[in-house]
Amino acid sequence: IAALPAGFRLHLYLVGFESFSAAELRRLGKGISPEQNSRAIEAMDRLQERSSGRFLFRARGAHGFILFNPWTEPDDLAANIPHLRRHRFHDIRRDYLATRLRLLPGLPLYERARQQGLFDDESQHVAGVEAFFRGYSPPRAWRFRNPETARIWTAVQEALPGVQRGEEADVLERILRDAGCELFQGFHISEPLDLGSFITAARP
Repeated sequence: IAALPAGFRLHLYLVGFESFSAAELRRLGKGISPEQNSRAIEAMDRLQERSSGRFLFRARGAHGFILFNPWTEPDDLAANIPHLRRHRFHDIRRDYLATRLRLLPGLPLYERARQQGLFDDESQHVAGVEAFFRGYSPPRAWRFRNPETARIWTAVQEALPGVQRGEEADVLERILRDAGCELFQGFHISEPLDLGSFITAARP
């Protein structure tokens, strides 16, 4: 960074953190742990603080994260929440509640989903249209293996339009509580949210 010419800045972009669930990181073949993700974020935050604005880590809010994939379990979602709060992850990946795995031909997870019957033919056209407008190769539409995760995904999408930046982890936690996620049994957040207000705000 010290060697950058005067007036230049280094923007770090699209670092693939993907998840803070150890099980999800194994499924995705990342070869890293949630703790390593956390240490990397802390190191880059320190570097940004010391660089006098010449190294920017959070400015774009577009680093890699995959909250949902065909094999995601409710407990995987719950495992993410402490890390998402701790690292103010809404500044690292904006709209992370909407992130889903893009299932592309030629990748091991594509074949695994095919073998397990997780392709979603009914949604394939929608996936192709979305990819076209974003400039991506068309991914394979897929469905969740666990029906409970599918219901959580639907609840998250209904709530999204009413979620303010910085509230994402709280909204996800409330949805998981309503779904009866075991990791939250007997645990109470300091300021309970009225999830109904988010969903009401999202409806016309």
